[in-house]
Amino acid sequence: AQTESRQALLLYSYESDFASHNAFATMFRPELSRLFGEPIDFIEVSLQAARLNPSASKESIVNEVRSTLPRRRLDLVVPIGGPAAVFAQKYRQQLFPTTPMLLAGVDRRFVQNRALATNDTAVAVEHDPPQMIETILRLLPDTRTVFVVIGASQFEQFWLKELQRGLRRLEDRLTFIWTNALSFEQMLKGCASLPPHSAIFYGVLSSDAKGVRHTEERTMSAFHAAANAPIFGLHSTQLGHGIVGGPLLSIEDLSRNTATVAVRMLRGESPQSLTTPTQVAATPAFDGRELRRWGIGEDRLQPGSVVLFREPTAWQRYR
Repeated sequence: AQTESRQALLLYSYESDFASHNAFATMFRPELSRLFGEPIDFIEVSLQAARLNPSASKESIVNEVRSTLPRRRLDLVVPIGGPAAVFAQKYRQQLFPTTPMLLAGVDRRFVQNRALATNDTAVAVEHDPPQMIETILRLLPDTRTVFVVIGASQFEQFWLKELQRGLRRLEDRLTFIWTNALSFEQMLKGCASLPPHSAIFYGVLSSDAKGVRHTEERTMSAFHAAANAPIFGLHSTQLGHGIVGGPLLSIEDLSRNTATVAVRMLRGESPQSLTTPTQVAATPAFDGRELRRWGIGEDRLQPGSVVLFREPTAWQRYR
């Protein structure tokens, strides 16, 4: 007899091409299927369009998501990222009241003050922007200005406040330029004309001040081409695409850890009994090409750091 496939809903905070979430899902889906060993149908739904439409009512957003759900009972709901986690918890009773739910890739700030239901658990992460700013100062101690890339959506306004609060202690040493009130074109112009001893910190950019949606792959490439200062980020998926590096959150580890918990939930374990330590930044990793481009010596790196994408010198290439 053929085994009936399980149904898993992936609820994205952004469009599925949002870099870190896309990378997470690309690794999570096959890893979950491999570990579980039985057929799994993945239903993928994005909240991006609904969230960018300020006139959309809560009821219309719920109905839009409900219309995409299969008629057959869901076996697992996986909200990816903070906005999806908040939405899923808020409208759980209307959409999937009894389905086990696994909050994935959600920052601990979105779960620490919210009591999880008995049928829920989370694989949480901790984003630590001040840690990355400290890394910038270790590598480039003369830094005086930090250009902070952050968008203008409601979710990004939450992160704007968190960043400003976390970086307040460094304001006597650094000048921060915030991009939340700028169009993408203005951001590019700004990062191309920064004063000496500047750095760029790429936070999150899903929509600019004009409401235009952006994908990280395109924006990162454009910033890298235009910037007159080194770029730093938060996620391992950004390494090799323009950032210098540092203590990055490993999306690879996150996908594996989440798949392991998801398998146990699909096999009937109580979500309430599954507790996973909050995932923090991994061993610092750097792009050797960017270190060389900006004249950053490897002797400044934290002990144990990993350097990738090293380009051979002329001597190594032609000796």
